[in-house]
Amino acid sequence: MFKSKKAAGEVVSSLIIFIAVLGLATAAALVFKSSSDKSTTAMYDKQESLTDIIDTDFKIETVYYEDSGDPDYTFAYIKNTGKKKHNVSKIDIYIDGLRIPRNETNRTIAVESDTDTVDVGIWNTKEIIKVSVNMTIDGSISHEFALLTDNGVKKTEDY
Repeated sequence: MFKSKKAAGEVVSSLIIFIAVLGLATAAALVFKSSSDKSTTAMYDKQESLTDIIDTDFKIETVYYEDSGDPDYTFAYIKNTGKKKHNVSKIDIYIDGLRIPRNETNRTIAVESDTDTVDVGIWNTKEIIKVSVNMTIDGSISHEFALLTDNGVKKTEDY
């Protein structure tokens, strides 16, 4: 079949080189696919996050301070005008830049019962939440109330 041992050796070494190149090409393709899959997942996650932000909107309808006794309260009524629903336990409240921690007993956030028609306890579209903060502030000067949703959308209102 082969005229010499030299010719047979050349075929074998060519075959070995071909198999090695094929193996390297397969490895490169697998690395490229893995990288592509990770990029696709990251882009999808970012798109989902941006969609959540775009779909979040709310209107601070009223904010007022009531110093009629002990304790003093700041009250706010906020309407969800966006498409996204929010868990009220993940909403952050700020008064004059001071964050009122979620686990504090001096703050409550609840969906108003007359608007809570879809998911009880979840702030759905067109529902109104009432925020109550027990905190003494100087009622003779203006203050800033801010609400920050779980996905980073923040609005403020002076009162």
